[in-house]
Amino acid sequence: MSGGILGIIGGLGLFLMGMAVMTEGLKDLAGDALRRWLTTFTRNPLTGAVTGMVCTAILQSSSATTVMAVGFVAAGLLTFPQALGIIFGANIGTTLKGWLVAWVGFKLDLGEFVLPLIFIGSLMRLFGQRRFSASGYAIAGFGLIFVGISMLQHGMLGFQDVVTPENFPPNTILGRLLLVLMGIAITLVTQSSSAGVAAAITAVHVGNISLAQAGALVIGMDVGTTFTAAMSAIGGNVNTKRTGLAHVIYNGMTGIAAFFLLPLYLWICEKTVPNAVSNDPEMILVGFHSMFNFLGVVAVLPFTNQFARLVVRIIPPHERELTRRLDVVLLSEPDVAIESVYATLVDVARVVFASLTSLLRRSEMHRMATEQLAYDRIEEAEQAVAETRRYLSQNRFGNMNEETAHRFTVALHVLDHLHRLIKRCKKRKRIRQVREDDEFSETCEGLTAALSCEFSQPEQMAKIHEKLKLIWIQLGRRMEPFRHEIIARTALGDSTTDEAIHRLDAIRWLRRICYHAYRITHHLLPVDSTPEATTRVNSDLGPDEMD
Repeated sequence: MSGGILGIIGGLGLFLMGMAVMTEGLKDLAGDALRRWLTTFTRNPLTGAVTGMVCTAILQSSSATTVMAVGFVAAGLLTFPQALGIIFGANIGTTLKGWLVAWVGFKLDLGEFVLPLIFIGSLMRLFGQRRFSASGYAIAGFGLIFVGISMLQHGMLGFQDVVTPENFPPNTILGRLLLVLMGIAITLVTQSSSAGVAAAITAVHVGNISLAQAGALVIGMDVGTTFTAAMSAIGGNVNTKRTGLAHVIYNGMTGIAAFFLLPLYLWICEKTVPNAVSNDPEMILVGFHSMFNFLGVVAVLPFTNQFARLVVRIIPPHERELTRRLDVVLLSEPDVAIESVYATLVDVARVVFASLTSLLRRSEMHRMATEQLAYDRIEEAEQAVAETRRYLSQNRFGNMNEETAHRFTVALHVLDHLHRLIKRCKKRKRIRQVREDDEFSETCEGLTAALSCEFSQPEQMAKIHEKLKLIWIQLGRRMEPFRHEIIARTALGDSTTDEAIHRLDAIRWLRRICYHAYRITHHLLPVDSTPEATTRVNSDLGPDEMD
């Protein structure tokens, strides 16, 4: 008896470990391509459902697909309704695990035959490089899954005469409801509906429970995943909370429908394929699991936009606008998290540029109406930069690929320049001096014209970048003649010493402002957008620009 219990526990443990290892290997092997597919092929909720289903079937992890979808919404690459389509599709994709267990685990009964796969996969992981190593991890995980299923099956066989369908609630409405609650509890304990479904398939295969009882358990396990989603949403940002709520509502509605469909489904199966019900109950069970998830997606897809509006109404935006994209949940996917940081920095740069434009305009009427608002927005931007720095410093960005590592570097460059630019935007005396000095009027006009341009597209950003670079270079050429002129005029008594110092400080301030704005746009550009973009070095940096 104790050996059977240990076999069940050990089998479930190996199954969970195998799923985790295989998913990790598959993510390393195909993660980048799948992320590109998600953003490329998701054009509406329907295409989102298809890509979500395919990505989850490949990754064998609906949570990984969901995190990517949330991250892309945060980065502005997908709309919330499109992300909902991906999440709905992920529910179908995750049912592939059941088919894998039922078909490969019991029909082929690999058992000990997969042990060499674990050895081969481990060697590939230890001695391989990159994709070869990731393939080894996926192979080893695949082997562990079926070793776990074999142990689980042998463990449950030990209870064949002890645990029978009579030990479970009967196939009545109340009995099925109790079984649904048991399924929810199993998912909460294991934190994995896949493990519970595998155990239910194994139990119905060896005869410990009936097909109707197993179906009710599977419904509960599917609903139980909503609690995991809801718990993961706690502490997340608005997008994560909305996703968690959408998951709860959708799976709850699907579970209710499946509860009433189960007797009809079993009746149809008994009338049409009676041999399968008696000989292959595990296949009938996984068919039910896939069917009610598929029907749920088909039923909700036409109303995705209305569903999204309902969720947004329940959870409206309430956090700081500039950092709304930063979500701790995304830290498990470094490339998605960095994409959200990048989008946040673009938003912050836009706010700082617009505020600086307002502060440098010479119109007194315009300035009186907007000056304090501009300084308030600069304070918001400063807080956003500080929060973004804290977000990036949480040190969970291990094993970044080359592209993600480059984006991380770009984010640090932009953060540094934004920090310095904001610090200089708070120098009110310098701003007043530059704004009121006729010597700088033409430069201010050119600078405000450049900073006030929209840069949502790379082409727009490239134009602003070139304008800012040109202004910065021109100021550099004027620095020395202007300095000599001011000193000479002061020596002749045409200007006071204080006036001279203020004007010299003003032109240095103006050039540094131009420099940091120019470097921000430079780093935010795609690598191949400008001839110099492949060499992100400060080769043209003067000694007075280093602070």
